[in-house]
Amino acid sequence: MRIALLNCSTLVKDQEAELIAQAIDLQLREHAAPFLEISNWSCSFLAGTKVAPKGFVALVLFDDADAAGCLGYHDRAPDGRPYGKVFARPVLSHGGGVIMSPKRNGDTVASVTSHEALEIVGDADANVWCDGPFFDWKRRVRWASVARELADPVQEQSYEVTVKDGTKVSVSNFVGDQWFDAKSKGERYDWLGSLSAPLTLAPGGYAIVRNQPGTESQVFTRQMPAAWRAEMKQHAAARTCVRGAIILPEAA
Repeated sequence: MRIALLNCSTLVKDQEAELIAQAIDLQLREHAAPFLEISNWSCSFLAGTKVAPKGFVALVLFDDADAAGCLGYHDRAPDGRPYGKVFARPVLSHGGGVIMSPKRNGDTVASVTSHEALEIVGDADANVWCDGPFFDWKRRVRWASVARELADPVQEQSYEVTVKDGTKVSVSNFVGDQWFDAKSKGERYDWLGSLSAPLTLAPGGYAIVRNQPGTESQVFTRQMPAAWRAEMKQHAAARTCVRGAIILPEAA
């Protein structure tokens, strides 16, 4: 599968979109493919076009959300084709950057775009659930399924990759299939190796869980995402639409 990065944003230059696409392509081929044991995906920036050609999954950069409360999301169009959207202004208006953050570890349009690209790879149709049962670490909360969203559990973690002209670009951390296996032990659960057990969350991370269809909710660590980021998860079209929240302890 090939991702086509399209730029419909006035806040992101085409040259920057090209660098973001190069960084995501490198991440998908050299990091996600071997870690997730999947066939190679790729990402290309298609300048001057607003529609992805046949055979590509569109991932589109916009200035502003198409509804209140949205940072980015991926979904499936009525014709069945998966797609993703990323909105630049929320990141930039909260002190983030396009390619790299002035805060180094802060948000970037690039890392949000990487987040959505990874989650398209993990679940292009935004409908895969990993069956449990699952429990929190004190056995007080039980749920039946966890959404297969690869970047949500570590959503506030990013790292740098270097593209072919030497530019460093921020991309999102992500979890592997072993994270969804409650019985796995001694595994590497995320690319950066920050989690020490399955179904644990990095500070600021979250997961989407349910006990039966229509009962989806989000679970957070006690160190919840920044308020503006949490608000950006409420778009009605997004899988991360908030229907409730359960607070869980963060990973050791």
